[in-house]
Amino acid sequence: MLRRKLKVNVRIQAKSTFVAAAVDSIPGRSQDDIKEHEKWYQKYLELQAAKKRAIVEWKLKKVVCTRWLFFFDVLRF
Repeated sequence: MLRRKLKVNVRIQAKSTFVAAAVDSIPGRSQDDIKEHEKWYQKYLELQAAKKRAIVEWKLKKVVCTRWLFFFDVLRF
């Protein structure tokens, strides 16, 4: 079902048209279900992007701290 939804989403850009097409292609789901899922999915994508940014920032801070520690160890000797 998810593949079907994604195919419909790629083909159709307008949100109202997307919801109508999704309701037609996913049996047993109402228009409200589709809208709620779309809202949830957009939030999920935002959280995934934020998670990736946080990991990149954490890795960068880790590298910077490690380099500073190495630099001070070299100066000490």
